[in-house]
Amino acid sequence: DVVEGSVPAAPVPEPATVLILGSGLHLPVAGRIATGPYA
Repeated sequence: DVVEGSVPAAPVPEPATVLILGSGLHLPVAGRIATGPYA
């Protein structure tokens, strides 16, 4: 349960924060950060 909970818990808050911060502040920066570890 711990492993399964850690997997979905990580990608959920990450992109959410990226969208909020990248809303009009760091679109290219946040985009590259999200693309790095996730892609």
